[in-house]
Amino acid sequence: MLLSQWRQEFDTHLDIPEARTIPREVDGRQEISLRWGRIEFATSQALLQQESFSQYDLIILDEAHRYSRGQASGGWGDLFERLTEGGNAVLAMSGSIDQDWIGDATARD
Repeated sequence: MLLSQWRQEFDTHLDIPEARTIPREVDGRQEISLRWGRIEFATSQALLQQESFSQYDLIILDEAHRYSRGQASGGWGDLFERLTEGGNAVLAMSGSIDQDWIGDATARD
């Protein structure tokens, strides 16, 4: 569902028609290849399997309020820390940040 929403946003705001952003499955994630680069869509579970994030120019975490500490080691909270420490740039987004926050305070901050 998020992939479909992002494809619509690419069309609306970046003028990249949905016909050009048809994803293909690559190693458990969806990938869109464009002339100027590659866009990957992955679940947090798939990202947990990665050793490094330095190959990404930008990592966008959608629904960031879900990256909570409520899980044991290897959970989303740990992934959030690994991404912010090891990624080149991380943009964490949430529509819930100004409402009653339901995630962890570290992710909000």
